[in-house]
Amino acid sequence: MANFSSVVNHVIKFEGGHSSDPHDNALRYGHSGVYGKGYDNRYPNNFIHTNKGIIWNTYLTFCKRVNKTPNAQEFINMNMTLWKDIAYNLYWKPYGLDNVNSQAIAEIIFEGYWGGGGNQLVKSMQIKLNELGFKGKNGNALVIDGAMGVNSIYALNNATKKYSNETAIIRYMTSERLSYLQSLSDWSIYGKGWTNRVNEMLSKALETARGQQIASIFLIGGLFFLTYKAYKRYDKKVMWGGRI
Repeated sequence: MANFSSVVNHVIKFEGGHSSDPHDNALRYGHSGVYGKGYDNRYPNNFIHTNKGIIWNTYLTFCKRVNKTPNAQEFINMNMTLWKDIAYNLYWKPYGLDNVNSQAIAEIIFEGYWGGGGNQLVKSMQIKLNELGFKGKNGNALVIDGAMGVNSIYALNNATKKYSNETAIIRYMTSERLSYLQSLSDWSIYGKGWTNRVNEMLSKALETARGQQIASIFLIGGLFFLTYKAYKRYDKKVMWGGRI
């Protein structure tokens, strides 16, 4: 099963720290009330709306969910424990990613929800799964609804048992992800960084999938070897009347 901790470093690498950038669409969802001076000196007289990729409104949502009072200084001084709690509980766990077998694809889906457009990204996955002929747990083709539900996870886990299917889904999803980002109004401002992020996500996903494939081969080989040894031991015991 996929492990949230494996994606943390990749996400943090691209997020940086505080942002009071007035061009960022995140500002429309509110801000911390703390000026950028000393935190984001590009825009010292604007309010900070994002820290480590987490926008102020997301922090408020998390606080409401865990029944705590929002605190601007906690947001500004966010430690990694809080960051992981928010990222896991709002962008990983709700979409059942702990139940996805492919680490690579779970990370791609997480990045989609994290960066916006997650439903669109899941739709691309559902389209590809239908093209490959994989059905949901209910025995039907997947509904293209962008919901990461039981049927989508079931079809995905069956499809990714085969390495070629997994890589085909990875390539299709990352291509669709880039197309989605290119359609956004602020592509001209952030497009270069987004392109680098998607390209690295693709490389990381293919590397992860390859690593899982190799690990599976070694596991199967090891199980075969142990089974063979057990058989030979049993055969020897039978041949010599129980004396080994």
